[in-house]
Amino acid sequence: VTVNNCIIRGNKATNECSAIYAEKSTFKNSQIVGNTFEGDMRYTMCLFNCVVDGCAVKNNTSYSLSAIYAIRGSSITNCEIEGNSSTSNSRGSYFEDTKVINCKFVNTSGNGSAVELSGPTVMRGCLFKGNKDVTLNIIYMMGNTASLEDCQIVDNSSTSSLLCYYGKINRCLIKG
Repeated sequence: VTVNNCIIRGNKATNECSAIYAEKSTFKNSQIVGNTFEGDMRYTMCLFNCVVDGCAVKNNTSYSLSAIYAIRGSSITNCEIEGNSSTSNSRGSYFEDTKVINCKFVNTSGNGSAVELSGPTVMRGCLFKGNKDVTLNIIYMMGNTASLEDCQIVDNSSTSSLLCYYGKINRCLIKG
């Protein structure tokens, strides 16, 4: 499935996810905005081996994983992830075996990590700015094959900006 130049807005769900549940699909230049998941432990976008490029994922709400859950070879590039919130002690997005390149994670609030990187995940050239009320970490890394490269983590409010259990961090700016 290919989704291009679409708006996915204002959906509410109580099972699986509120906006997108996809496998081996491509999403380009689309907006995923204002969606709500009313159950527990779900997300706005659930992606298995998908490509997401040039999309805006904004103002979505859920109990857990308010923005993106991407695994199994997914690629998230040139996206803006903004204003999403979770009400549980969990994360805004979760990436495992995924490439996240040139994305902006801004103005996210919630009780958990803004982003968790696990397994063979590469995050490169990303900006984390203006994230607040995060009681754990802006970025939580686990697994010795996760890497954070050329990223800026600036002007956020949390218990800690970065918590890394193993993994690699190269050429990043962490400030404020």
